[in-house]
Parts: sequence; structure tokens; C-alpha cells
Amino acid sequence: MVVSEVSEQLLQRPLVWYDVVFVVDSAPEAAAFVERLPRLLDSITLKLCVSRSTSNSPAHPCDPNNPDDVQVGVNPESVRIGVISADLGARGSGLPGCDSATGDDGRIAPRLRSPSPLGIRAWPRNASAWQPQGGPSCEELPAFLEFCSNTDGCERVSERATRDEATLGGQFRCHVAATARGCSLGQPLEALYRALVVHGAALPAESGAPNAGFLRPEAPLWIVMLSSGEDHSVRDCAQDRGFTAAHGDGSCVDGTSAFRPSSSQWASSDVDQRFYRSSLNSPDDPTWNLDRYYDTSGRWPHDLLSLKPRHPERVLFSAIVGAPLAIPRRNDASRSVDYPALQPALEATTDPQCPHVTAACASEGATIDLARRCRGQAPIALPSRRIVELARRFYETGRCNGRPCLASSLESVCAASYTETQQFITMRTAPRLPGRCLTLAEPAVIAVTHESQRVDCRLIVTHADDSPCDARRGERVPTSTEPTGVGELGQRVTRCEVDQLATWTVAAGPRARSPVSDEPGWYFDRVTDPREPWCTRRISYTGGARPDWRSAATLYCITVANRDAGCAD
Repeated sequence: MVVSEVSEQLLQRPLVWYDVVFVVDSAPEAAAFVERLPRLLDSITLKLCVSRSTSNSPAHPCDPNNPDDVQVGVNPESVRIGVISADLGARGSGLPGCDSATGDDGRIAPRLRSPSPLGIRAWPRNASAWQPQGGPSCEELPAFLEFCSNTDGCERVSERATRDEATLGGQFRCHVAATARGCSLGQPLEALYRALVVHGAALPAESGAPNAGFLRPEAPLWIVMLSSGEDHSVRDCAQDRGFTAAHGDGSCVDGTSAFRPSSSQWASSDVDQRFYRSSLNSPDDPTWNLDRYYDTSGRWPHDLLSLKPRHPERVLFSAIVGAPLAIPRRNDASRSVDYPALQPALEATTDPQCPHVTAACASEGATIDLARRCRGQAPIALPSRRIVELARRFYETGRCNGRPCLASSLESVCAASYTETQQFITMRTAPRLPGRCLTLAEPAVIAVTHESQRVDCRLIVTHADDSPCDARRGERVPTSTEPTGVGELGQRVTRCEVDQLATWTVAAGPRARSPVSDEPGWYFDRVTDPREPWCTRRISYTGGARPDWRSAATLYCITVANRDAGCAD
């Protein structure tokens, strides 16, 4: 048996801090659907309710005048919102707004800093109604928005965070209105990748990366992607960043010629239809292999899940895309999307009297013959095969302790209201995101008796404000670690140790254990929560021992190195 020393930092506030990225379709025909995005703010601020008198009632915006409404979950202490455009340009296509080689380049809200941002796009039709009422104008807003619920200590999150939902709504409309219009050949997946990975959204603000300082290590990430058609993320070898070599595909084969009408190497003479008529990842497919964004090969370490190292369950993905209004679902308790049954509806077909791809859906309530409607006769949406496949990977692929992560939702962009998306984020954030789930290898068990056990681990809490150890939280001066030192930013810090509590068996099975004492301390918890089946190892606290939000908790273990690696493959 091989053992090794490993450490892992635990998150104190995974349930009430989270970051949201909206990827907005830049195609002009998507405007009617993009206008519905602000309705999702109820789920962002978690102001959703269920009816007390109706079992299994759907979540809906809370009505303060309805005594039967019961709020779902807890209000978030801090939410960051960033809006990016799917416009990365399509030079050579000759299409309006596509001449740029980079478009908005995945930068968060770049157009808010351009002259007259609401005037350079024809949408929304009534731009003045989208300006925030009171406070700064659209042009004066920061690159990303922050919301904080009306709780004690809210000011510690950010001085610029708003506590008012109406103010947040006005600011959000500014961002969406300034972002929605652009090149009709949108590249939402690559724009997302460029925004979060290439442009360093997870890096410290002082790093100088274009989107640095947006993602916080202590906050789960929720990606919301709205698209009314197929993803056109072409292989641009100048942006390869080592993906092709790591993926084992040989040298990168550039696909940007798919934007040129004169190119004869693709499946159709029509530029847009080249992205519908090709099979995914086939030789005539000009787009990036989807492993670039969600790796299934095990060879690419820089996909979207790399933003939360060893914790894929903290990256959530909601796809609001071109798919039938009635998305087929499995006939079981999960009611999850039946992706095999959905696939035929996403295949590109044409009607002889209409050369364009058959629409996947029409706006809810419209009476349109999808098989005979040509593109441009809105409001319709075309199949979004690539984004649907990415949603399937987030839900079904075993990246969470070898089990499916169940980390996505899928909804038709044609729906009048995006209730599936609202339900998903509400149920995942209130209060189920596991901040204590361990990706460490199995800790070596010590001090085992017939009724109790401990593991060979130590929990060290670091106070960045030089405050002393707090006995009420079970903290004491450590015996084998320097109690004071210097933190990452050069500040003086205090280190404290929290005692481990032994556990004893309370039911059959190796995971059914409970601490032998309720004194302040921590214990190694192997009771699997059915709502989080991917998490089989976690840290739990007793007696108020959970570290203060300003502290960093790190677990140091002697582990068995030849077993599963926790919540990641």
C-alpha cells in the first residue's frame, strides 16, 4: 500500500456565494429570446417560492401578498454576474457585423465602454426602458455586477454590491442590451472558453488578464448559455493553446475557411449550413472538438472544469437553446432529459421548397409549420446540437467520483419563461452545493477499535486578520505547526488547529458513522447524501466548529495513494 502526504483547502461559504456567467447569442434573430433573460433574476437572487398547499408545486417568483408562498432556499450573500457576447467575429463571411477577426473576444461587457453602447445595436426596440432608474448610467457600470442580500455583514462582500433587486435588474438589462446584437455566426462555446480560461477570469485582479478577478475560488460557477442556433466555434489554430497536441489529434487543422463562401471543402455552399450539415467531430466539421470544453479523454487539463480544480460539481451549466418545446424526459423519478430520444429532433433536415435547415422550435404560442418555415421568418430557433451535447456531458459524464455530476439543465429557448433553468439553479444552490466534499485520496485510518475510528489528518485554520484561536470553535494553538506566520499577501496570520472527533458505527455499512461527541470539532464523514451521490468523503463539523468566513481551512492528511481520488476522476 502506497501512502503520501496531501492537503486540501476547504470552502467555508459554498452555499451563499456564487458567480454567474451569461453567454448571450449575438445573432439578430435571437433578440426576441434574449429579451426574456432578465426574468431569470428571480433565480439568481433566489427569490423563488413554492405553494405551501400544493405538493411538488413548481418554483415561481415569490408573491409577498400570498401567505401560501414559501421561499425556496436561502438568499445568497454574494452573487457576481458577468455577461459575454457569442460574437468572436467571422472574417471573410461577408455578413454584417462579422468583419472583425475577434469580435468581442470573450471579454466581459466590452461594449459598455464603447461610445453610445445602446445606440450601436438596434435592439432593444425601446432602449430607454432598459436604462437603470437612478444611480449610474449604463456607460458608468462596472464590467461585472454584484448583488448582496440584505443580511448583516453584507458590506464585507463588496462596496459596490447592490442589495436591491430592482437596481440589479436595471444594471443587468444594460449589460444584456449592450451585448446581444452582433455577428450572426455566433461562437458561444469558444466565447465562454475565451472569457473564463484564456482571459484568466479565475486569476487575481492584479494579474492584468482581461477578465481577471471575476471568478472567486470560494464561489461555485453557474454558466447560463442562450442560443437560438448552432454553435459556430471554428478551429482557429492561433487559439489552439496546446489542445490538439494534448488531445492526440496530431497537428491542428484550421477551420476558419468555413467562414469564406468561396471555400469548397465543407459540407454546404451556404456558410451557415456548413455547421448543421456536418456530423459532430467528423472531417467536414470545422468546429473544435467538444473535449476542449468538457474533456472525456482524460488528456486535456484546461477544460471548463479546470476552473474549479478537483471539484467538477462546482461548475453548473444551463443551456437555453434551439430544442423542441417538449423536451423528452426519462420516465423515472429523476425526470432527467432523455438525450437519445431528443437526438432525432436535432438532426439537420430540409424541405424541398425551403432550402434552409428545419427549425427546432418556434416561440411558444406561435402557430408555425416548422418543416416549411425558412430562416428569417422569426421567431424560430434552429437546432443547437453542440450545446445540447455539452449539457449532456455536464449531466451524464462520470467526472464526480466516477459518477454522473448531474450538473446541467436543458430548456428550449422558445419557451415563454425559462422555468426549468430557474428550478435547476434554485435546487442546486439551496442549500446543496457541497463545500466540504473531499477530493483527497482515502485517508489512512488510525486508532481503530471495534466501535470508533479516526483518520490520520489534521485541520489547520488560518486567520488572515491576526485574530487569536477561538476556543468556542474548537480552535487551539497547534503543537506541530508555527502558530504565527506570513500569508500569501505578506500579511501576518495566525494558525490554529481544530481537534478531530472519533466516529462510531450507527448502522450497517462502512459509511454509516456518527461522531462520538458533540463537542466543537470535526470528523471524517462518509454518510452519502442521496442529493449528492458523487460525494463519498467530506468534512463535517460539530458544536459550532465551522471556521469563520474570513478564515482559510486546510486539511493535511496521510493518504492511501492507490485508491479513488474523491470527487474527480
